[in-house]
This record gives sequence, C-alpha cells and structure tokens, in this order.
Amino acid sequence: AMGGLRHLTGEPGRVPVRCGISIGDSLSAMHGALGVMLALYHRDARGGEGQVIDVALYESVFNMMESLVPEYDAFGAVRER
Repeated sequence: AMGGLRHLTGEPGRVPVRCGISIGDSLSAMHGALGVMLALYHRDARGGEGQVIDVALYESVFNMMESLVPEYDAFGAVRER
C-alpha cells in the first residue's frame, strides 16, 4: 500500500483491493537479485570490495509506478481506480 499500488486497484468509489499476487515481494526479489549481480560485477570487473544491498518492498513497488510522479508534477493528474 505504501508504494501506491493499492490506490489504483479496484473499482471507482469502492475500497482498494489487493493484487492477486504478492507483487511487492516478487519485485523486491528482482531488485535484490539485480543488486547482487551489479555488486558481483563491481567486484570482478573493477576489483571493488564488498557492498551493501538495501531493498525495500515499498520502493520496489513505487519504482514500477514511477510514471505517476511526472504526471502529477507536470499536469497535477492523480490516477484513480
């Protein structure tokens, strides 16, 4: 919900509904795996040291909804259910 996805799901005038799957978990896993791959690349290609990978559920969901921010900023448009 903090990522904004529940604001868009459901029918107009009714309460928000959950997605059919745990999308936040799946997206966070994808972002975490990408972070691990980039950390390994940094270590192997550039001789870097260890790195910290920080993944949050709401940030992963918000990343997928990032087009809403420029729409609001440019046009004041708030997407609805």
